[in-house]
Amino acid sequence: MAHSKYPRIVPMSYDPKFDLETKGPIEIARRAVGEIRGLAHDFNLIENRLSNDLRCRYLDDVAGRLAFDYEDYLHRVHCVRERSWDVLTGISTRGKEILRDCDPHRLGTPRKPKDRELIGTEVRSIHPTLFDSFTRLQNEIANDVGMRNIATHQTFVWLALMPNEDDAREINDYDFPADGCEAERAARKVVRKLLREFVAEQRLAIKTLMEVTKLFIDAAETAYP
Repeated sequence: MAHSKYPRIVPMSYDPKFDLETKGPIEIARRAVGEIRGLAHDFNLIENRLSNDLRCRYLDDVAGRLAFDYEDYLHRVHCVRERSWDVLTGISTRGKEILRDCDPHRLGTPRKPKDRELIGTEVRSIHPTLFDSFTRLQNEIANDVGMRNIATHQTFVWLALMPNEDDAREINDYDFPADGCEAERAARKVVRKLLREFVAEQRLAIKTLMEVTKLFIDAAETAYP
């Protein structure tokens, strides 16, 4: 149903079909680089949010917020993968053939392994620096993309306390009460410490990804006219 109330705020996305029809695949590559730059900025925001999550009073809130922000991060990692493929597709001969019918559903990672191989081979030959940075980026995000696929297609992701490799437990205030006995309060401090270590590890991973992403952006911007 059409809305009659204006002005109003709505979610919006651009129409890649228009760019394909009027400017061709090279414009898709340009826009993809711009979006990757925006995603890198988002990583910085998520990094700050992870630190802020630790300030929550209750363990339930800390664990819940961290899991939410971690899954938000996974979503953006997946977007980086898809947009990075758009860059290679947009500047390659095979990519132009794939997009010749201007179908935006063909954007992102090419479905056929043969297409991915042909695109990669061409880019490696003509733009070796771009291909090397692309490969490094894909290697850097491979595990996160796998976790994103689990969260999207199989089951939700949650943060678990693992006392050992065979045991995974929920993190909550019931099991680790702030007003419990001395042993329970000590255990709560250990959980808090482990949560801080988790955040430190994620922040380091994000910083590394941002560095690798910047190398890809720099290489991509020299690969198209």
